[in-house]
Amino acid sequence: MSFLRIGDILESRHMTGILVYLMLNGPRYKSEIYRNVSNSPRMQYKLEQLEECGMVTMTQRGKRTEVELTDSGQMLADHLYEMEKTLYGDRFGEPWPEGDRGRGRPPGISRRTCCP
Repeated sequence: MSFLRIGDILESRHMTGILVYLMLNGPRYKSEIYRNVSNSPRMQYKLEQLEECGMVTMTQRGKRTEVELTDSGQMLADHLYEMEKTLYGDRFGEPWPEGDRGRGRPPGISRRTCCP
């Protein structure tokens, strides 16, 4: 349970990754999102959730489905990107050093400087 309704979407794994991936790369086919964000079996469900809350649209293009940010989704992704820069500086997109992946902080940021 989340204190904010938006938390039901944003606290779910890969949701922010999908939004920022689309912000940085523009409209993409679902297969590209699966390949570049996650190939979790739940990705289809996550995309449907984002569509239901108005963050993305999904359009059938032949046999493929294109996913695009709505204006609201673009605004939210912009804010997420700015939050990332505020917390971690301009190191957005740097690869995580081996052994630090998934610990919640970027390269060169200690727990003390990241999480007061």
